[in-house]
Amino acid sequence: MRSNPNENQVKSKIKSSTYKNDPLPLYRSYGVKRREHKTAKKLSSLILTIFATVILSVFLGVILFAFFTFYFYSPLLVRTVLTALIAFLVLKTLTKTLRRRLSLFSKLKKLCKQGAYKHGYKLTVKRKGIRSLKWSPKEIDIVFETNTRVYYIHLLGVRKYHQKLRFMSENEMVLIKPPPNNIFAVIYDWKEKYKKFEIDFSEAKDIAGKKTVRAIIVNPTCAEFECKISENAIVPSGSRDSHFGYTVYTGSSFINEIRDIEKSSEA
Repeated sequence: MRSNPNENQVKSKIKSSTYKNDPLPLYRSYGVKRREHKTAKKLSSLILTIFATVILSVFLGVILFAFFTFYFYSPLLVRTVLTALIAFLVLKTLTKTLRRRLSLFSKLKKLCKQGAYKHGYKLTVKRKGIRSLKWSPKEIDIVFETNTRVYYIHLLGVRKYHQKLRFMSENEMVLIKPPPNNIFAVIYDWKEKYKKFEIDFSEAKDIAGKKTVRAIIVNPTCAEFECKISENAIVPSGSRDSHFGYTVYTGSSFINEIRDIEKSSEA
């Protein structure tokens, strides 16, 4: 069978245009991945890291040298003031959780004195002393009772505010510490740090005539709350929101809720 001359001309044009204008035809390039120069990339990253380390070490060395030179060659009064200031800042940082916890207990006790007779407020501290500052998943920290409710409360202290707390399930939550927001975090490729906390409200017992509330008070609190509602979905959360059968509060929001209940009962 004789081929059509027009058809042959079309085929020759397609073939010539394919090879002239496209040096790598589609049938040859499809599925071919561009080579990555991993060795060069790793080498440049290593050089950048070493350079950043040297710069950071020199900078810190200069700062420390200047500080200690000023400290040791300054008058006695100046050294005393600097020592007291540094000790105060360190002590303030280390005792942040303790101070916030004492403040919360003071407010709760004051609340109980004001509404013990009329509203049935009663505070029971289950874990006392320094051990109460450490998270315990199976032991309830405090129990707060009103005429209509009983709160079984776990206390969690977050020392650094710029973190977020993610509620994963009824038995687990995660505290997420983001990397520092500076150039060195990018160079050293610092990642988020995760700290898991188990949750257990097995000690919470129902009391006849009262609503049982399982609660977590975050005090000191963190910057964000969020909740994992599915495998691929995480949504923002807030104080006084309920997740997986328990409610999350900050210290002030818990006091505010008790006040709101008190006002609604008087209305």
